[in-house]
Amino acid sequence: AKGFKKLVAEARGMGVRVLWCHLTAKLLEALRQREILTTDHDWVDTLDGLTLDVEELALQYRKGLQEKLVRVHRAFAVCQSFNLKRMAFEPFQQVFLMDLARVGCIWQYCSRMTMKKYQTILCGPGEVH
Repeated sequence: AKGFKKLVAEARGMGVRVLWCHLTAKLLEALRQREILTTDHDWVDTLDGLTLDVEELALQYRKGLQEKLVRVHRAFAVCQSFNLKRMAFEPFQQVFLMDLARVGCIWQYCSRMTMKKYQTILCGPGEVH
């Protein structure tokens, strides 16, 4: 218990949060009594919940960093604007990470289609694409 308390205190001193999951009620109470777990924000019921919490923290940190960079120099703001426009336009951005992957076979399966509001159906029940 002393080792965990020291670890958590040293981590906190360096700006690192120790996060806990899958704690039984007995272990949770023991960690609180020993002042190892001092806030309810440092534990969740499941590993999935913990993963979501960490992902949200990472996304918030990234957003804050991007906002700082945009304020540092106009070039960063222009680059961010370009990237946001490309993300809004490019349908395969998360699939093809490099331009080289966009060349070739995938486009042979694509075709132009006229879209009419509230009328065009891209695929129906039972269709396989």
